[in-house]
Amino acid sequence: MRRLTRIRSNWARRLSWLVVTGLTTAALVGPGTGTALAFTPGDNGHPTSGPYSDLKGGSASFTFQTNMTINCTGNNTAQQFNMHLNYSGASLPAGATIVVYLSPNGGAINNNAGGNDAAYIAQVESNYKVIDVGGLSGSGTLTFSVSVTHPFQLSGGGVLGVIATESDGTSVSTSKTNSINCGEALATPTPTPTPAPTATPTPAPTATPTPAPTATPTPAPTATPTPAPTATPTPAPTATPTPAPTATPTPDATATPTPAPTATPTPAPTATPTGEVGGITGTPKPRVTLPPTDTFDATSSAPTGGGWRLVLLAMAGLLGAALVLTPSQARVRSRRQD
Repeated sequence: MRRLTRIRSNWARRLSWLVVTGLTTAALVGPGTGTALAFTPGDNGHPTSGPYSDLKGGSASFTFQTNMTINCTGNNTAQQFNMHLNYSGASLPAGATIVVYLSPNGGAINNNAGGNDAAYIAQVESNYKVIDVGGLSGSGTLTFSVSVTHPFQLSGGGVLGVIATESDGTSVSTSKTNSINCGEALATPTPTPTPAPTATPTPAPTATPTPAPTATPTPAPTATPTPAPTATPTPAPTATPTPAPTATPTPDATATPTPAPTATPTPAPTATPTGEVGGITGTPKPRVTLPPTDTFDATSSAPTGGGWRLVLLAMAGLLGAALVLTPSQARVRSRRQD
């Protein structure tokens, strides 16, 4: 019985030392390895400090074609990702948008993060494109490119295109593109020079001659003839004849007869003509007046602090100390026998 107990105790001590060795190794080997192994492209749901998709209550099924291509510089810095996205059963109102962003896989993190996994993930996921899908119906294919505005190295592993969720966490699509890196890059496209615009000569405006105003002749006023005044003849006054006085006969006197007087005839008065003529009144001529003449990057740096490493080392130290301070079963028995 004691032998069995001693064997179990020895095995327990050996296993304990193995645990100490494992904890120490985990703390010292490969910083950040745990993050890369645990991360899946698209886990964060939306771009770093970027927007969410918004279907405005509409619906559609989105599926990436697995033929994404990449353009890179000569030093393995990604420049542009070219994608094709199929949609079907679409019934999307005006204003609906989806957000496509880049996300690295574990291989890209291990090959390019340089030990700062969280910062690399944040840098890659800062690159996105907002696509207007408002008014889409039925099915079709969207072709677009995501330009890299936050540069990152991509010499190994791969980066994928994913679709951001809506702001309430509702998934728009779980589809992802193929994984790709700069080892599979297309030749850097030569920018097509934009032809200098040819100035279109502005035709000189043709002066429209202003027609010389035609003077409207003012009709010569017709003089209204002033009728010559007709002299009103003054009727010659008719002389009123003075009746000749009738002599009263004087009776003959019986007396001495007086010779009869001879009546002196009174001369008839002659009428004096007046002879006045009315003055002539002239009509003045009107004055003529001539008319007048007229003429418009935020990169988040997840602390790779070694806090968890210190915890593992502390645990290993405590367990090792306990093993050292606890004597083995064989030594205790030997001393008792002595």
